[in-house]
Amino acid sequence: MQTGPLQGRSFDGTKALLFAVLDDGIRSFLSANSRLRRDAEHWIDDPRARGPFAFRTICELFLLDPDAVRRELRRMRGDRHALRLQVRPRGPRARRIG
Repeated sequence: MQTGPLQGRSFDGTKALLFAVLDDGIRSFLSANSRLRRDAEHWIDDPRARGPFAFRTICELFLLDPDAVRRELRRMRGDRHALRLQVRPRGPRARRIG
């Protein structure tokens, strides 16, 4: 379930494009694909980026605190990593017959 300041909102035009960029960046940051994750980390963490597609710019357009979003994304990724470690099989699965 999605909650937060953008829940239930629909955007048109430029805002829809920028929301899609933010959404893709977040999905990439949380991805299991190391290349996507690395590219998204660079985009999210770059303090010098000031263009229209910069993470900070997009967050501020949607009235989100970029630092708070970064902290939450790291927490979410840490939770996902911990969950993967918990559910990873510990060895071959075998059933006893008889």
